[in-house]
Amino acid sequence: MKLEYIYLDNAATTIPLENRLAKRTFIANPSSSHLLGRQARKFLDDTKMLLCDKFGGKPYNYIFNSGATESANFIIQGICKHIISRGLERNEIIISEIEHPAIFNTAKKMESLGFKVRVIPVDSNGVIKIEDALAFLNQRTAMVCVMSVNNETGVIQPLNSLFSRIKDFSKNIITVCDAVQAVFKGVTLPLLTHTDCFFASGHKIGANKGIGFLYMNAGVFVEPLMYGGGQEEGLRSGTENMDGIDSLHDSIMYHTQNEENIKIHLKDLSGKLYSCLNELGIVFSVNTSDAEKSDYIHSVSFDNLPSAQLAEFLSINGIFVSRGSACSSTSTQTSRVLSAMGLNMQCISSTIRISFSPLNHVHEVELLCNKISEFKNSRL
Repeated sequence: MKLEYIYLDNAATTIPLENRLAKRTFIANPSSSHLLGRQARKFLDDTKMLLCDKFGGKPYNYIFNSGATESANFIIQGICKHIISRGLERNEIIISEIEHPAIFNTAKKMESLGFKVRVIPVDSNGVIKIEDALAFLNQRTAMVCVMSVNNETGVIQPLNSLFSRIKDFSKNIITVCDAVQAVFKGVTLPLLTHTDCFFASGHKIGANKGIGFLYMNAGVFVEPLMYGGGQEEGLRSGTENMDGIDSLHDSIMYHTQNEENIKIHLKDLSGKLYSCLNELGIVFSVNTSDAEKSDYIHSVSFDNLPSAQLAEFLSINGIFVSRGSACSSTSTQTSRVLSAMGLNMQCISSTIRISFSPLNHVHEVELLCNKISEFKNSRL
């Protein structure tokens, strides 16, 4: 797909791998017993097997839904409502300070049901403090929710160490991972061994909007959010989105078959971004240099360059970045993630997020840096 602009806001949503607007492979309901229905059901099951091949588990562990926000609500609300219905004593939820609003706000909402939310701080690099998290654990802890890759900074959290130590403390504590910016993006997750639930959205990896998947192991018990025909193991009723599943299937295949080449390409894009900024003498900083980072997401702060004006200048010139999470970038509130890292207001107000996909090119990064330099010079 040839573009007339440069799109560098892929953490918000990616450009589809191909134009699928007119593609309708399946017309039948996968719950129908006739031939076309059985064909749709087989394709749905085959797509779940692709996920099993990549992450482990069985097809029944995977639930197709509308995306990560639904998954976050399903897991947190579902577990809490199950606890209430059974009269269990576990009523504490642990989340990190830098969680996506889908996790953070849903967990906070559970306080109205009598749950207590404990928030793990992060250091100046945006990395959670494992010892702080472990200090919150007790016999009333119901679940711990920590994302793998932060959607604003690209910082990778030490999930393997954290979740394994949580399970050492108690096998009954449910570990939940927002893997939206991690799956099929070169990040190794501690899945299945220490992680009870993880989820992702298709539109973050080149599939359609409105499709996502959730992994949930057999030891997790939830109350469904919706009731109906009993699709998706009786946990997510409603006719499955076959067009979305179709696009997700293609995206999984693309990323699986090109995994190593994509990894090298993204590293080249990241290297070019910072080398260009350095060559142009553009001063930038966000304190993530000492953290393990994804090559897909970069949060950069330019001294004395207001991010709102810079983003608008780039937009006018056909280059699209963001000022943070797409779920909160239109808000007047200060970024919760950057504030948690201890950044001052001047740094936060001059920060933009640049996020790549495999469809981006090195020359696009060069054009971006040249335009940033042009904007800086225009203000001298």
